[in-house]
Amino acid sequence: MNDARDAWKKGDGDSVLAWYAKWWSENKDKAFLAKDMYKVMEEQKKIVEKRINDKKK
Repeated sequence: MNDARDAWKKGDGDSVLAWYAKWWSENKDKAFLAKDMYKVMEEQKKIVEKRINDKKK
């Protein structure tokens, strides 16, 4: 555990966390997240299924 703490301090982990916190507060309404990707995938799936069903007619 001490090795991890030392690496965190040596790598300036606190400033990384601060950067992400600032980025999130400024961009959370514009960020493209995993949930957004799943929504796109579901929409694409519906399009593909419709095309498959249309070809069967």
